[in-house]
Amino acid sequence: MKVKETKARLYELDLPVSGRLRHDESRSGIELRQFAHRASNGVGHPVNPITGIKFLTGEEDLDFSLFGPITLHWQRSYFSNLASDGWLGQGWQLPFSMCLKRMGDAVTLTDSQCHDIPLPQLAPGETKSLPDIGFHVRREGNGCYHLISADHSTFHRFAPLALDAENPQGEHGDFLPLVSVGDQFGAHIRFLYGDDGLPTRIVDAVGRVLPLQYVTRRLPDGREVSRLRQITLCSDSSLVADNGHSGKVLVTYDYSPEGELIRVRNGEGQAVREYRYRNYVLIEHSQPGALVSRYEYDQCSPQGKVLRIETNTGESWHFRYLPGKTEVVNALGETAHYLFDESNALVGYVDPAGNFSKTDYDAAGNPVCHIDAAGRTHLSTYDVWGNITSTTDPAGARIEVLYHPKWRRPTLVVDPAGAATRFEYDATGNLIRRTDALGHIVEYGWDDRGHVSRITDAHGRVQTFEYDARGQMTSHTDCSRRTTQYGWDDFGHLQSVTNAAGETTHYQCDQRGRVTAVQRADGNKELFIRDLHGRLIAHTDANGARTRWELTADGLPALQTDAQGHCVHYEYDAARRMCRMTNQNGAQCSFSYDAAGRLVSKRGFDGRVTSYRYDASGLLTERLEPVTQARSTVAPRDDEGSKTLRTMYQRDQAGRVIAIVTTRADGARTERSTWRYDAAGRLIEACNDCCRLERKYDALGRLISETTHVAGRTLSLAYDHDALGNHVQTTLPDGRILNYLYYGPGHLHQINLDGELITDIERDALHREASRTQGRLVSHYRYDAVNRLVAQHAVTTQADDAYRVVSREYEFDAANNLLRLTDMRGGTREYRYDALGRLARTGRERFTFDPAGNMLDGPAAPPVCNDRVARFEEIRYVYDSHGNVTEKSAGRSRCMHFDYSPSHRMERARVSGITGEQHFEYGYDALGRRVWKKDDSGTTFFMWEANRLLGETRDDFTVVYVYAHNSFEPLAQIESRANGAKHATILYYHTDQIGMPIELTDSEGRVQWQAAYNAWGSTRIQEMRRNVHQPLRFQGQYFDAETGLHYNQHRYYDPDIGRFTTQDPLGMTGGINLYRYAPNPNAWIDPLGLQGVDLNCFPPGIDRATAGRIPTDPNVFSVAGHGNCQGMMAPNGQMLSAADLAQRIQQHPRYQPGMTVQLLACETGRGQNCFAQQLANSLNTNVVGTNGTIWASLRSSTLAVTGCWINFRPRI
Repeated sequence: MKVKETKARLYELDLPVSGRLRHDESRSGIELRQFAHRASNGVGHPVNPITGIKFLTGEEDLDFSLFGPITLHWQRSYFSNLASDGWLGQGWQLPFSMCLKRMGDAVTLTDSQCHDIPLPQLAPGETKSLPDIGFHVRREGNGCYHLISADHSTFHRFAPLALDAENPQGEHGDFLPLVSVGDQFGAHIRFLYGDDGLPTRIVDAVGRVLPLQYVTRRLPDGREVSRLRQITLCSDSSLVADNGHSGKVLVTYDYSPEGELIRVRNGEGQAVREYRYRNYVLIEHSQPGALVSRYEYDQCSPQGKVLRIETNTGESWHFRYLPGKTEVVNALGETAHYLFDESNALVGYVDPAGNFSKTDYDAAGNPVCHIDAAGRTHLSTYDVWGNITSTTDPAGARIEVLYHPKWRRPTLVVDPAGAATRFEYDATGNLIRRTDALGHIVEYGWDDRGHVSRITDAHGRVQTFEYDARGQMTSHTDCSRRTTQYGWDDFGHLQSVTNAAGETTHYQCDQRGRVTAVQRADGNKELFIRDLHGRLIAHTDANGARTRWELTADGLPALQTDAQGHCVHYEYDAARRMCRMTNQNGAQCSFSYDAAGRLVSKRGFDGRVTSYRYDASGLLTERLEPVTQARSTVAPRDDEGSKTLRTMYQRDQAGRVIAIVTTRADGARTERSTWRYDAAGRLIEACNDCCRLERKYDALGRLISETTHVAGRTLSLAYDHDALGNHVQTTLPDGRILNYLYYGPGHLHQINLDGELITDIERDALHREASRTQGRLVSHYRYDAVNRLVAQHAVTTQADDAYRVVSREYEFDAANNLLRLTDMRGGTREYRYDALGRLARTGRERFTFDPAGNMLDGPAAPPVCNDRVARFEEIRYVYDSHGNVTEKSAGRSRCMHFDYSPSHRMERARVSGITGEQHFEYGYDALGRRVWKKDDSGTTFFMWEANRLLGETRDDFTVVYVYAHNSFEPLAQIESRANGAKHATILYYHTDQIGMPIELTDSEGRVQWQAAYNAWGSTRIQEMRRNVHQPLRFQGQYFDAETGLHYNQHRYYDPDIGRFTTQDPLGMTGGINLYRYAPNPNAWIDPLGLQGVDLNCFPPGIDRATAGRIPTDPNVFSVAGHGNCQGMMAPNGQMLSAADLAQRIQQHPRYQPGMTVQLLACETGRGQNCFAQQLANSLNTNVVGTNGTIWASLRSSTLAVTGCWINFRPRI
């Protein structure tokens, strides 16, 4: 639960944003530390369960935003306990409606939520610091007052409306409204008032003028009141005539005859919010055609408390108010208890399952101790301004922070391992120098408007930034002097990005910044169709294929219809949790939850049941998989344990997994893995029955060594990094060193082995690989305007007798599907696709799919309702009760049997054929990486570099694989023998557009190995001049000749049918068909046997496909989608708040508390209170976002970013 809101914060520590490093107070006005936020601890839609106040502060009531040096967020707020009559009527507040009131010598501040705070008496020119409320207050000699933020970044100026000869300094004025909001760089928003004390114009920090129009209503008691009617936007004051307004309408408000706000219209005049009242108290709010929420009170007055909430989706909440406690009963009859103290701070919470958590506060109202329901204690300390000075997690790991005495920004941060980071500021509070724990220094330069204009990295390389009058970045020039340019509309929404090659991508957005169309640099366009409330209801790709969504009233998907008319249906329970899904074949998957809302059972499309148990805090402790499938989804009884595969998760005090124990149903086999962490929470040891893995890190948390102990062998790898964090060396177990050389911030330009050149790389203006040396060959690469590889040629370097050894050209359709491949050896091959982008035919191969994506024998074959394909052409498949393929046979000529460990990893294969029977065994480390395989003649051992196969050894023969930068695409292999000879043979890979190896050439440029494949990766032709070992296939895959399967780290891939042999260990996160590899093998890769990013928020289309192919760091939780500085978009087009996304991340099976989260979305790190910062606060963990835009390479599945990656630490 969210605890009492405070102004405490832990500032962004690693990098300032490209733009203003400032507070953004314009959205919510001043929030004072000594007062509990009226909107804290909301329940439902929403109500404060402690005070019974109905409030509205969400995105639905944000009418518009105008980006500028100080962004103007026009955010309406409603509080049912306010009797004051504001510009919008009783209970409504705007962030700029705060004021000072004077009675004699006493001055009182009324903040943006109508708290009345007495200010100290001040002499003219005097300033006093008020840590209790989080501000400084200064009285000017002219009768004005300034409220200054703790870090001196924001100034609120209050002044009397009229001065006369008898009152020259305004010292006798009793009403001082807010007249401007400014910052330390001179930017300010001004408010101009009429004689009636109402603001008539707002001039924003760019100089745009917003005239405010009012209407008059006569109340039943005879009083006349003014109500804000309309706000328009003019580019400057010259466009505002004295007798009227000329400009763009931003918002219009409609009122009842009683002066109640009943309707909000957007800039197009469409009604987007409606309200109903009783006795001036809000009893209903709605989005026309969507969600309706209704409220009952114990009395319809500002003193009333909400007793009941009901919505048109079937949700309901009942409130019972008791001394020190409120009971809330939801639509399922489940009761939650909220405990509070005499100051209405939430001190305890009992969820409907009876789990109790509590929070203690210091005298200033800061939460100093939180004990979760499992008894884990989180401690915090604060300075007098409410800034966090230390946090201690339940395991005792402590972070300490020191602050600048004036700017209240960190000067020193010490992590739990003792690593210290230092920060220095200039005379205006701008961060000018950051020194990390290893002494690496990054310096920042600023313009006179407070924008970062220059960043000098630890190598002394400089990148520069330029901005428009609104403070939005218009160009970014990297340290190679390559410039990316940005265009923005009047509302601050991105319109265009022009890269260093002059190629422009155009964006169309609605008034709220939601993307409605993207036109790529090649002219092709994809469309995003939205309903009145901005929710995505259709997506049309560049080929015209359209996916449609029907949404529930609250924006959840009810029906998804693909371009072929196939549908997925979604159903929800009374708590709006998905309880049933019906796939395109009509098969159903169901979900059930416990009283705390946690998933406790899932029944898959194939009838497989998985049950889950949790500790009191909601962390997973047990997974149960019945061997004999039940017809219900309830968890099995304890006495059924002998029939159940049971996985138990043991955790340390910080909630991190320290052991996983899986016991087979018959009790004959138990598998155990253990993990240990250092003081900073980094994995330092992972053990199982097969091997032990040890890791070490430097002071910056970078991996510097990895040692694997397996079968009596010790394999050690050492890593070195430069000051920018680039991986510059790998020391192999035999002492040889792979060196990586970079230019700029991290663009790879050379790889060598102990000084012997492997490759030199030249790059184009976009830093894409343009050429690569490969022995006596040079490979050249050419790309089109949307970053697709369209040609590659490998040419000998002999000037007199140059000739091509490799030559391929590629043609694509508008949706990035490969249409034609022309190869100098293989000839021309054409590809055709269905409306869903699935490969339909190439050459003599034809493919038919059922609606759920299962490959079929032909058009007449029935759909596979359980997704377990039993027959394909002449191949037969048999599955165990967990959905693992246990037998694959092709007539009598070949039959394979597979045995699995309790964790569903293949550990034995028995292959029978005409020549007899062979046996093979496989071993894995605790991270799931295969470390050996055995056959009758010996054992092959494997080395891993994180999640990438680095090499293998069998007997005295070793192969080391070298890859393209940050990719799974192989670049070279190094063969050597341990017979005392120092000579190593280097062979060079030539891959196709998705990184599949097609040829290997030697140092003389001769082709030593080449292959041709069927569409889904099975080898059709393989030729070699000598005995070359080349097992790599699709990126991240290793060909096992004994079975014909491809090892794909977390699973095995069957290229005969284009799918995996076991279900996705991430469940439906990677898609609802748990066996599916990809719809199109010519455009997708899955290097880990999962789907690229952990949480893919893109809607169907090119971007989702690209995100699905991005390999990510296993220690980082990755989220991809459309985003901006205010939020990220869900697949259905609904904007996700930080709290919404945090909940989705926490429910993900791969996420562990404390994991760093990376947002692969544009601009989530732009601005100080940006979305990445909000997510860091919600998750209480580091979040990495970028202040620029992102695009991905379709070939190498790597990311390109304009701008900087920024690490945001939580501000609690």
